[in-house]
Amino acid sequence: MFKRLSIVSCLLFITVVGFSQKLFIAENGASNIRRSNVDGTSLEIIDGNAFVSAPRSLVYDEQRNNVFWIETNGAFERIKKASLTDFGGNSRLGYASNLVSVSTTGNNFRYLVINPITRELLFSNNGSIVAISLDATGTITALPPARFSSAAFIQGFDIDVTNNKILFYCPEYQQRNTHSKLEWNWCCNYHSPKPWR
Repeated sequence: MFKRLSIVSCLLFITVVGFSQKLFIAENGASNIRRSNVDGTSLEIIDGNAFVSAPRSLVYDEQRNNVFWIETNGAFERIKKASLTDFGGNSRLGYASNLVSVSTTGNNFRYLVINPITRELLFSNNGSIVAISLDATGTITALPPARFSSAAFIQGFDIDVTNNKILFYCPEYQQRNTHSKLEWNWCCNYHSPKPWR
């Protein structure tokens, strides 16, 4: 049981319903991004022209057909971006560019989430959530002010667009999930049982 859980915890899956029922897979520490059908068939590496090194989080922008992922190379925290159409017109990653590149000193990017309504890419950085435009050009080398800050490390988060909330989990709050309005003007905690205990 433990071996099975540890293998699953090393994988990052993102299901993209609009892309012909595809599942995008980035293994923790791997050097490629793969794609398969939702049932696991037709597994393929889609790196194409992109250089991928130990992706940490992965999101797909259906509107612009771009893939974003987090990489850390020791000196820099980066968010990389690549089109899902290479120069030959194939459905693989084109050349990757750095959307964000900042020093690892004081920064620790973990999770990416897309807000499709505002066209923003949100990412956790230690105890804060930062938002940038999905359509930003050039490389961002200085982070904008955080939209939300917490004393605790943000372990994971997602957006509930329907209810105008962002949900996130901070293990330091001990069994609490936290949510904030997307306007970022208030925050509250509520208890949630830990499924692994």
